[in-house]
Amino acid sequence: MIVDDLPEADGVGDPPADVLVAELLDSGQIPHVDDLFTIGTLSTPHPHLPPRMKEFLREAVTPPGWTAQEVRRAESFFSHHHGTISMAQATVGPFGCHLHRSPPPTSSPREWWSRWATRDGPAATTASS
Repeated sequence: MIVDDLPEADGVGDPPADVLVAELLDSGQIPHVDDLFTIGTLSTPHPHLPPRMKEFLREAVTPPGWTAQEVRRAESFFSHHHGTISMAQATVGPFGCHLHRSPPPTSSPREWWSRWATRDGPAATTASS
């Protein structure tokens, strides 16, 4: 995949992940998935994960074959620019954490996700608040 392919890929999204997120939102199981996003917990077992989430993670563990060349290119880029990249991550990363957009309290998580997924995203969410 090259930069020219991104607009097309952006329009497609990740249908299996989109279906999973909709199912988790509809069933109210998002809190059971939150611990996946806690630093240091990726390698630990997660007994409270919904079965559908566990299934999705097992299916997604192997990346698609078309990613091999892109991974090699990314590894080569990082090995050449690792110092600069690490400095940028250490400097900009904390700001990104503080700029995270949460759903406005007046909208449901499903409504917020729908806006975000259709790329009306932050502008529409802010405008409707």
